[in-house]
Amino acid sequence: KTLATKPDDVLRKAVNGMLPKNRLRKLRMRKFRTYNDFDFFKRNETVSIKNKWLHNLGLKLEPLFPQFLQEKVFIPLYLKINGSKVPPKTEDEKLEIKKLKKFFEPYNQKLKKHFPELNIDIWNA
Repeated sequence: KTLATKPDDVLRKAVNGMLPKNRLRKLRMRKFRTYNDFDFFKRNETVSIKNKWLHNLGLKLEPLFPQFLQEKVFIPLYLKINGSKVPPKTEDEKLEIKKLKKFFEPYNQKLKKHFPELNIDIWNA
């Protein structure tokens, strides 16, 4: 009965029951969020791997390059060599990315203020 009327409460109680019974439990539950209007449909971005060695090499090199280089250069090149194409982003996804960039812009400016040597131009592009 509760699941039909208040699914958030059922999920909250379940997560609360799984957390360790210590002083951090309340803090963690305060940070716990549920979203009623979230669309869980996500297109499949699975890539068929042709060469396992090349795939493992790519995974090891991934943390060494900034995100924009990965998205613009390395991932398309990798997929051309070792897998199938990445589907293009939908208009909804592009809009969501734009919203997120706008949301994180003040935080990026604070980071820039505290760490002047940090290059955040990529994140604001």
